[in-house]
Amino acid sequence: MKKKLLLSTLLIIQLVNGQNDGSLDTNFGTGFSPEGIALKSITSYGEINNGTGKFIITNSTNNIYIGSLIEKRSSYSSPLNNNPGFHICNSNGSTINDDTFSGSGYTEELFNMYSLSNGNILTLEYRYDNSNFVNHSDIRTRIYDSNGLPDDIYNNAVTINNGYNEALFSLIEISTGIFACGHFKEMEWSGSPQKPMIAKLNTNGTLNTSYGNNGYAVLEGFNNSSFIDITSNGTSLYVITNTNKVIKLNLDGTIDTTFGSNGTFNTNSFLIPNKIKVQSDGKILVSGTSNNNYSVFRLDQNGIIDTTFGTNGIFKTIVGSSPGNTCSDMEIMSNDKILLSGNLANNTGIGLLRLNPNGSLDTSFGTNGITISIFDYLSGFPDITDVIVNDMTLKSDGKILITGGGKGYAPDNKNHIILVQYNNTNEVLNSISFEAQNIKLYPNPVSNTLTITQQNIKNVTITDLTGKTVLKQSTNNKIIVSSLQKGIYIVTIETLDGKTETQKIIKE
Repeated sequence: MKKKLLLSTLLIIQLVNGQNDGSLDTNFGTGFSPEGIALKSITSYGEINNGTGKFIITNSTNNIYIGSLIEKRSSYSSPLNNNPGFHICNSNGSTINDDTFSGSGYTEELFNMYSLSNGNILTLEYRYDNSNFVNHSDIRTRIYDSNGLPDDIYNNAVTINNGYNEALFSLIEISTGIFACGHFKEMEWSGSPQKPMIAKLNTNGTLNTSYGNNGYAVLEGFNNSSFIDITSNGTSLYVITNTNKVIKLNLDGTIDTTFGSNGTFNTNSFLIPNKIKVQSDGKILVSGTSNNNYSVFRLDQNGIIDTTFGTNGIFKTIVGSSPGNTCSDMEIMSNDKILLSGNLANNTGIGLLRLNPNGSLDTSFGTNGITISIFDYLSGFPDITDVIVNDMTLKSDGKILITGGGKGYAPDNKNHIILVQYNNTNEVLNSISFEAQNIKLYPNPVSNTLTITQQNIKNVTITDLTGKTVLKQSTNNKIIVSSLQKGIYIVTIETLDGKTETQKIIKE
């Protein structure tokens, strides 16, 4: 059955008003009261009624793509239909396209989505088949075009099942390829250990079999653990594990033992990690939850705590009036400010905060740096409960999108995908002047090769309008940009004499 928009009136107790940074965007989710939120209902299936927004990305026109979890258990013998949730919305939150769900007896989950440099969208999916009570899970990848519409939504998936109980949770594309992280179990028998792994993928979603062992680099010595998130500085990979470790890897999947203690940093004394990001200066941010606090700490490039960040290297705070918060996601803005989002105590709503690059609260955001959104129906209607935040992304205009789920008891007793948009200023774009530049870039617009009229170049970094680094190279005034999608980009040029200049280019 097609999912439909929830038409019930919703009251959000929003602790900041107007259109200031951190406030709900009243131009989003039109048709709801108040504006700023869009909900989608998920049909109940058998024993389990569970549908939530798991991951979210946008494209250059700010269309919104949401991947979701669907669980069904009405019949253990039913076949898989290879179809997790994929939802497309306009920039205002209204629905363009929703997948159709059918069949039962399985879990299918879209773990991650990524906009590739060729304009396509690569998804990582997880398929757990409990047919005949025999556990088995496979990785499924799928390619969507730049509009989010594949030729055949049910027949273009690639199944990766080289092992047993395998999954990929996060991916990143750099100049040397597409890397994904997760876990791998070689044998079905219960004594076979689960090991963390890095996989390298081709642009069509298949394994790059020249990498590691048939496409996988399995990390020994970390039995019964999994990589849950991955990032890169362009020359190395950084991963976090579900056993609370930060590990630096070479691109071939081996440990870089010069980092931390023999290649690892233990997060136990700081937080339970869930996201890892690299800042523009190469320092590493790790976010998570610490004793009900939203928390983030920073490491230098050697894997040592950076005590100039926050308080002795870590920022942490309780969001809301009582403990029980969970930090779910982190994003870095193009000006190096940090966004953290997550759940409130008792799963009543959404917490969102913005930090300065030094790890202090940015008091220009929300109320003293924090925004709290509590979800209640208007008088006479029960609450939406079990609100959970799963993912956050920045749009090209700087606005913040958050997706997750919640349980609604009226009027239809269904789970809902929650999609919320907050105001947020893209300060770098507003502050940069592109006039009277000393360094010339040509041609602009550019199709293939960008030339820089400066010889003493140290580094060139190209970011998109969300602040995501899409290309970085050193000591070369010829930049190949043919792999970039059409759109506007920011080029930052650092010279050998310590000068930095920023310019805008248009990729056609």
